[in-house]
Amino acid sequence: MEDLSRAAILDAKILRNSKFDYKFVVTRNDTGAAYSLAGKTLKCEIKKKGQDSAVSVKTLNSGTEMIIGGVSSNEITFDFIADIAADTYVWDCDIIEDSYTIYRGDLVVLQDVTNG
Repeated sequence: MEDLSRAAILDAKILRNSKFDYKFVVTRNDTGAAYSLAGKTLKCEIKKKGQDSAVSVKTLNSGTEMIIGGVSSNEITFDFIADIAADTYVWDCDIIEDSYTIYRGDLVVLQDVTNG
């Protein structure tokens, strides 16, 4: 596989029951060139932080909550509702065919006072 080196760390905060709409760009760490995700399957898992759990609180799949696009097919647009409890989670995004994690980090879901 081409060198992506290590997963990029991206920590995020979002209000509970709000739309998470964010675009990520995937590039090679060694050259900065676009890394094409054309034909790849992506999976993102969100789990409670600090718990040794094999159970995901939320799983996102490419084609529905994660859209691959861009001129070089190296952009991932996340588009989902954060319909999970207010808490601190860990998350990652993997390329299934390559068994490689491209993004990971903490996700803090905050209670939304107005929308619950």
